Amino acid sequence: MSGRKWAFALVLVGTLPPPAFASDLEIIMGRREPSAFEGEIKQFISVKNNGTRTMSAFVECGFLKADGDVVDTGFAPIANLKPGKTAYAYIEASRAFDHADCRIGLSGPVAPQ
Repeated sequence: MSGRKWAFALVLVGTLPPPAFASDLEIIMGRREPSAFEGEIKQFISVKNNGTRTMSAFVECGFLKADGDVVDTGFAPIANLKPGKTAYAYIEASRAFDHADCRIGLSGPVAPQ
């Protein structure tokens, strides 16, 4: 495949919507509190599986100041979350922030054992 066709294929794949099962996971933002480490802040989250399959995912967060400047990013893995259940995690930011914007990143059903 020529370079031009590869570039088109990559652009096309990058514009596809996330898989349908990603919408089965719901993020619920929790409280923020100082970490044990000087200056770090923990953002607590919970993820509920509203689907019918056991799921694993990464939750990705951007930590922003009031003016929209990103001060840090982070992620938390969620593994083997059964249907109807909720998992709890926190993500640490290295600096103070005013708002966390989180989303489900990479996700998918867990293969049956």
